[in-house]
Formats: sequence, structure tokens, C-alpha cells
Amino acid sequence: MMVSNLSVPLLGLVDTVVMAYLPSPSFLAAVSLGSLIFGFLFWGFGFLRMSTSGLTAQSMGSNNYSEVRLLLLRSVTMAMALSLVIWLAQSFLGAFALTLINPSAEVTTLTLEYFRIRIWSAPAVLVTYACVGWCIGLQNSRAAMRILIATNLANIVLDLLFVNVFGWQIKGVAWASVVAEYFGLIVSLFSVRALSMHLPGKWRFDRLFQLEPYLSLFRINFYLFVRTLALLSAFAYFSYQGAQMGDLILAANALLLNFQNMMAYALDGFAHSAEARVGRAIGRKDGDGLRQAISAAFIWSFAASLGFSLVYLLFGSQFINWMTDQPELQVAAKNHIYWVALLPLASFIAFLLDGVFTGLARATEMAWSMLVALAIFYLLTALLVPAWSNHGLWAAFAIFTSLRGVLLFVSLLFRGKPTVYAVEQSTQR
Repeated sequence: MMVSNLSVPLLGLVDTVVMAYLPSPSFLAAVSLGSLIFGFLFWGFGFLRMSTSGLTAQSMGSNNYSEVRLLLLRSVTMAMALSLVIWLAQSFLGAFALTLINPSAEVTTLTLEYFRIRIWSAPAVLVTYACVGWCIGLQNSRAAMRILIATNLANIVLDLLFVNVFGWQIKGVAWASVVAEYFGLIVSLFSVRALSMHLPGKWRFDRLFQLEPYLSLFRINFYLFVRTLALLSAFAYFSYQGAQMGDLILAANALLLNFQNMMAYALDGFAHSAEARVGRAIGRKDGDGLRQAISAAFIWSFAASLGFSLVYLLFGSQFINWMTDQPELQVAAKNHIYWVALLPLASFIAFLLDGVFTGLARATEMAWSMLVALAIFYLLTALLVPAWSNHGLWAAFAIFTSLRGVLLFVSLLFRGKPTVYAVEQSTQR
């Protein structure tokens, strides 16, 4: 899962590099904002992956194989319905997002160009979320790896082809994402088919449109949606504050966030493993297995975060030199490299416990802890940015991400009864 997850920020890094070598920082700023908008539109529905993985693991733990299959079908049905809503509302969503962020006129024009192309990949992205979550819930990380790596490597190759060879600039980045995401959907469907052939039970299409399971699934997904929306709001506010400091600072922060994304997606590999192992332990009512899963993931997450901090501290400036050849952008980014080196140690507990709570199907605590941390982030930004400018913004962000972990840890200490959705839904195997 670490290997497959690293392909996601690698794609973001390639997007950044191909834009950073164009003549104006406005191209990089536009792709950064476009990616942020689609973070809201697409990863805002990341509950399709999170709930599917945790609940599938619980069903597997209780040997409820018909429910395992139904969870995938229900998640795919929800993904298609949500994609239709996104398509219908695309004009409003693009205009509303840019009104909130309020970038320069040049960046606005470029971002809209990116948005109008990328929006057409919605069904591919959301259905793939459901498929990846199902594979993780089955503890088949190889299938999830194939899907993610195939999608992102295709995107990287198409980025370089469309931008560097065809000269399509920002259109090339957008079309590369669309084509690669539909390619990833094809790989997802083949992977699901292969796994289902070796899975006991059968497809129960007669139960697909029963209302009660969707209501139960919706209750969990609602809190996961709130949690994800709050997290994305923090990144949006971070980008908004950077945009108010000018295109140069916005572009520099976009470069530096690639370091954070690389670390976050790698550590999410341990979180995904924890989701599956914790969910299966809950389904089996195995308390020892639950504790072992959490302990092992904590040790490895800490070790990996320490490694990332050291690498960023020692080699961060060299990475920035490679990512862009614009001297003023290099200087602006290097001035904040120490914050990037601090973030892995400040945030690894939050990433890990996101996976633990997903496996426990305790989405309520995930939502409330994120909302509290977000409110404090807004307050700290208001206090620190006027005094320390962009350094104040990074300080507030570091505190926000560490506070997420602290609040989830406190909730775990006072752990209540987990939501065992899969066992409640059916006793049929």
C-alpha cells in the first residue's frame, strides 16, 4: 500500500514540475488551484473508499460474503449517482470555488480551462474509489496497488506527452488526468472481477435496492463526508491565504505541499493496512488482534515519519532545485523548507488513527475531531499570519495536523462500542 500510494503524490509532483518549467508561475498556481477544487469535488466523496474498506473488512471477519459483494455494488451505485450530480452542477461549482479563492485574473482563466476538461472524469474517479476500498477491505493490497499505479503511471506518461511533446500546456495536464482515470477504471473493473471469482457467496442483485442498507451506509458516509470536507477546507483556506500573498507565494506553497503529499500518501499505506486488520478484528470480535494491529501500525508509522523528516531536512533544497528552474520560486520555497521537515512527525498519528477509526466504523469521532481542529486552525491563522506572514500560515497548519492526531487519540482512549454495520445487515453467507 505504501508503494501504490506513493504513485499518487508522484503524479502531483510531475504536474508541478511540468508547470513549473513553463514561463510564468501562473501555470503552476492554476494547476494547484485546479487540483484543490477537484480535491473537494472528488476526494470530498472519499468516503466511498473509506467506508467500503472498513465495512468490507468487518463483513470478511464475520464470513458474511454475500454482504461483501453487496457493499461493492451499493458503493458503485452511490458513486454513479454522485457523478451525475457533479456533472449537472459543474458550472456553479467552478464559478463558486474561484469566487471563494479569488486568484488573479490570469490564474482564474487558466484554472477554468483546467476545470472544464477535468470534470468529465467524475464517474471514473468515484467508481475507482469504491473498487480500491473494496480491495483494501479484502486485504488484497496487490489489487489496490495495480489500480493506483496503473492510473498514476498512465497519467505521468500522458502529462509528459501532452505538455512537453504536444505543447498543450494546462490543457495537457487536464486531459492526461481524464484519460488516465478512465484507464484506471478499466483496471479496477478487471481487478474486481478477478477477486470475485475466488470469493465465496454470490451477487445478490435482488437486494441491491433495498432502502435500509443504504440508510445505514449513508449515516456512516455522512460523517466521513463531513470529516473529509473539513480537511479539504483546511487546504483550501491554506491556499486562499497563500493567494492573498501573491502568485509567487501561492506557487511556492504548491511546491512545498508536494513534500507533504508524498509523506501523507506513504503513511496512509499503514493506515489502509490498519483499516483492514482492525475491521476484520472487529468482525471476528478479536480484541487481541485489534490491539496488535494498532500497535504494529503505530511503530512503523513513527519510523517512516522520522525517515521522511530527516530526508526533507537534508535534501529538501536539492529537491526544490530539481522541481523548478525559476530562481525567485526556488528562494521562496527554500525559506519554508523547515516546516516541511517538521510536518511528518507532527502528523503521523492523525494519518494512522484515521485508518484505525475507519476500521472501527466510528466516523462520528472522525468528523468532530476534524471540525474542532479546523476551527482552531482558522483562529491560529488569523493570529499568526499578520505577524509572521507565510511562516505563520505554515505554523498554524503544523499545529492543525498535530491536533487532529491528539483529538483522535483521546477518543480512542475512551473508546465506545464500534459500529458493526456488516454483522447487523445480514446473516446470509
